[in-house]
Amino acid sequence: MKAGIRTLLTSSLVIAMTCIGLPRMVSQVHAGVAGQHSENKPTDRTVRIQTERIFEFTVGAPTAVAAPLFGADKERTWAPGWNPAFVWPANVSHQRGTVFTVTRGTGNRVWITTAHTQTELFQHPHVTPEVVGMLITVKLTPHGSSTHAEGRYERTSLSMAANDMVQKISDHDGQSGPEWETQINEYPARSRK
Repeated sequence: MKAGIRTLLTSSLVIAMTCIGLPRMVSQVHAGVAGQHSENKPTDRTVRIQTERIFEFTVGAPTAVAAPLFGADKERTWAPGWNPAFVWPANVSHQRGTVFTVTRGTGNRVWITTAHTQTELFQHPHVTPEVVGMLITVKLTPHGSSTHAEGRYERTSLSMAANDMVQKISDHDGQSGPEWETQINEYPARSRK
C-alpha cells in the first residue's frame, strides 16, 4: 500500500473513531440500525454539528436484484459521477472490510464497508479530513416484486469552519430518496442501450 494512502487511511480511521463515534456505529449495526430522526444544531459556533437524515425510496426490482447495486462497484452503473478506487481487496468484492476512496468536491474521501449482508443492510462510513465524517446506511426490505429502501445519512462536522457546509448538505439529504429512486430505476433502461 502506498505511504500516502496508508497515512490518509490511518488519520481517517482515527477521526472516524473519535468524531463519529465507532462504538455508536458498531451498536447501530448490531441493533439493526434502530433509531429516530435527530439533529444537533449548535447555538454556540464553537461546537461542531452532527446531523441525521432519513429518506426512503422504492427500487423497481426484487431485493436479490437490487441489493448488488448498493455495492461501491455496481453503484457506479447508476450514480452519476461515482467512481470509487478500490484499496482492498485487490479484486473488486463487496464485503465487510472493503476499503475504497472517492475524490469529489471537498477532497479525497476514504470509505470502509462496515456492514454488507448481501441483501439487507449496507453501511459505509467515510471521512473527508478536516471537513466531515459521515455514516451512510441503507436497509432493504422486500416489497412484492420491488424493494423498499431506507437510507440514513449521519454527518459530523470535523471543524467549526465546516459547520455551515455540513448543515447545508444535510438539509439537502432529506431529498435524496427521489433522486436515488430515479437514478437506480433508470439504470436497467440505460444498460440495455
